[in-house]
Amino acid sequence: MEKKVIRFVRNVRARLRELHIVDKLLKMAVAGLLTAALISVFALFVPFYYAVFAAVIVTAICILAGFLWGFINTPTMLKSALMADSKGHQEKFSTAYENVDKQDDFSLMQRRDAVKEMEQFKIRREFPIILSKKLIGGLLLFAVLFAAISSIDTPAKQKAFLSHDSKKAAEEVKKQIEKVEKEFDKKSYEGADTKEVAKAINTAKKELKTAKTRQEVAKAAKRLSRKLEQMAKKTNNKELGRKMSEQAEKLNKKVEKQQDELMKAAKEALEKAEKGSDKEKKEAAKKMAAMASALGNEELAKAAEQYSRENFSDSSYNNMKQALSKALKNSNQNNSLENAKASTASGNASAKVDPNATVNIKQQGNVSGNAANGAAAGQGSGNNGGASGNGTNGFGNSGAGWNHGSKNGSERDAITNNKVTVPDGTLGNDDNLTGKANENGSAVKQQSEHGLTWSGNKVDYGTVSGSYKDKAYKQVDGASYPASMKEKIRNYFSDLE
Repeated sequence: MEKKVIRFVRNVRARLRELHIVDKLLKMAVAGLLTAALISVFALFVPFYYAVFAAVIVTAICILAGFLWGFINTPTMLKSALMADSKGHQEKFSTAYENVDKQDDFSLMQRRDAVKEMEQFKIRREFPIILSKKLIGGLLLFAVLFAAISSIDTPAKQKAFLSHDSKKAAEEVKKQIEKVEKEFDKKSYEGADTKEVAKAINTAKKELKTAKTRQEVAKAAKRLSRKLEQMAKKTNNKELGRKMSEQAEKLNKKVEKQQDELMKAAKEALEKAEKGSDKEKKEAAKKMAAMASALGNEELAKAAEQYSRENFSDSSYNNMKQALSKALKNSNQNNSLENAKASTASGNASAKVDPNATVNIKQQGNVSGNAANGAAAGQGSGNNGGASGNGTNGFGNSGAGWNHGSKNGSERDAITNNKVTVPDGTLGNDDNLTGKANENGSAVKQQSEHGLTWSGNKVDYGTVSGSYKDKAYKQVDGASYPASMKEKIRNYFSDLE
């Protein structure tokens, strides 16, 4: 009989535990979903990429807390027996449990009577699980609110997505830069060359930390790549130079791979969105925004935003598709400009011919070299209406000088040097280049045996490039170039180091 009494009270206690757990779970689930809905509302106005994740975690924590709360607050054995007595059994169950160890006649007789009633007691029927209508209503209400609010797109959510996307891209580039760093962390490369590499790498890391768009991430990587290529040409250590060029190429490939992967994902998302679900259309808008961030294309960014704002209408879809096509076309043109800049910058900025060579920067981009190195500037003047035609880095074989080169000069490969010679005096129009139109519109040419030179001061390229950049900006602003061309010219000069 003693075992039957204890077993009965334990079963009652277990049922009461279930009731407590269900009650506390419902209460905490409601609290969790309410918090989740509030987090979603917050994310509508403040960029918070992990809003949904945070809301789910908070709800899960609340549910777990509810379970533990219900389990911990399970009634004791005696209280469970008393609760069973409250169903109309006049403390028979609690008395039998309290006197379970007593063997006197009265206790034995009382337990025998209590056990008979225990056998007739239906625990689940007497303690049914009754769900609170208020709790169920609150649970459903906040769950619907959370789902509805989470599906709303806002500028803040778009900004949060782009920020996360750029950080993800920056982290991938950072890992590649860390690999570059390890390559030069060797004793065999000790010296000023590797110190300069370390400085360039640290600068790139700082830029990645503050990068807010994919385009800024790509620019940081490309700047480091160009720096490595420049140092590779300067160093006398062939093995070090080879390693620098190799790592620069890997950095470029990493950026290109990111761009290709994003472009592929964007095109696939665009195709699926045409006749896809709202989820696929929303994904397409995100990919387009990421593509706009990578290309730095404001038109595509606005088209993606409009697509979301207009609830994925067909007209906004077509606008976004056209904007992507145009953005990719402009990107290809910019890449061509970048390649042209990379090939000409090293030749126009400075020439590392020998220790005695000097390069003079003069207005209109004329370059004069040391005659001993066979690097005379090519300059042709046209007398048709006083216009002059400038040759680009024309080089003669004997160092013959002024007005002797062809007006269509040719570029030559030169190893970039960070030192340039700026002529003394005020830069201005050169009288030697002016001419008057004659009847036949022919050009009057002069030829001399010796090339002219100018005195000047050797300075770092960086100290004068800024002034040329400012002059270029003023000229662009005052000219009637198309807006797209102005943007390309500005990008060209803004990336010059």
